[in-house]
Amino acid sequence: MKIRPTSKFIRDQVSKSGEAILLLGVRRSESAQRARNLQKHDAAAEGRLSPHTDFKGCYIFTPIKDLATPEVWAVLINSKPPWGGTYKELTTLYKDALAGECPFVLSTNDAPSCGTSSARFGCWTCTVIEKDNSIESLITAGHLHLEPLAQFRKRLKQVSDNPDFRSRVRRNGQPGMGPLTMAAREMVLQELLDMQASLGLDLISRTEVRLIKEQWALDESDAIFRELAKSEEATELTCAQ
Repeated sequence: MKIRPTSKFIRDQVSKSGEAILLLGVRRSESAQRARNLQKHDAAAEGRLSPHTDFKGCYIFTPIKDLATPEVWAVLINSKPPWGGTYKELTTLYKDALAGECPFVLSTNDAPSCGTSSARFGCWTCTVIEKDNSIESLITAGHLHLEPLAQFRKRLKQVSDNPDFRSRVRRNGQPGMGPLTMAAREMVLQELLDMQASLGLDLISRTEVRLIKEQWALDESDAIFRELAKSEEATELTCAQ
């Protein structure tokens, strides 16, 4: 969801200009994993910009990599945002969600970007982690409107981990835990739309719903999924008998 469009943008810039510089706000003190990653990229840089491991012609610039967390907050608290106001809401948000960040991800081969002690904000529906400490801490701190979102994330994980809701064929045609069945997808999307209506929050756009249903149509037209549907219907009939 994040890496592919970013990778496409980088490739486009390199293709257009011959080179590109990717600026990352990562720091050694964020975690042991991030420190190791930065050390690896520093060794490859040889005192210059780090070459991107996946894109020839792209270089990585990390201007705040040696700053400690208190130094970052000191800079923010003593400066004004370009859009006006202050960083007070941001500092409160991170204070409520606890400290700690995830390893940064540059390609699909890197470690997942979420961790159980993360205070990082992004994909609230992520099912890679067992428990989202950030959202749980925010709810404890009084952000009660986030509670239905936390429950929905747990619901997604339950559905994802349940073989009854998963195809028996992977997208590569091999047997195994494949994508969610069409019935499960429809069920989850409807639950999300119902929650969005009840909370009055913008959780998914009409465009996203349209694109999701277009993907469903593509899957239903795929020979693998047609065979899978027949298999599932046969299984359901056998169970009913």
